[in-house]
Amino acid sequence: MDNKINKIKTYVSLISLTVFIVSLTQTALTYNDFDGQKIHSSLSLLFMGGLAILGGGLLEWFIWLANPLYVLALIFLLIEVLIASYSVRMRLPKKSMDD
Repeated sequence: MDNKINKIKTYVSLISLTVFIVSLTQTALTYNDFDGQKIHSSLSLLFMGGLAILGGGLLEWFIWLANPLYVLALIFLLIEVLIASYSVRMRLPKKSMDD
């Protein structure tokens, strides 16, 4: 049962990570400025999003904070799956005390 749950967690996290990586290849923001149309990629906004708090964008920073929290959750999930799979492999068969 534990092995099946670990497989499900692994598949769901891989699908989630794939969607996240694909989303980083898309255009995030397009707007008309006084000197023409501006386009920002998702990857550049991911890297620069943490700087929003320096410009007074507290709400924008809280929204951006979902990205590092997502990565942290994936890391903890990976650690949990590795620990669980290690403990399943190391389990010894139970022997009765009567033997």
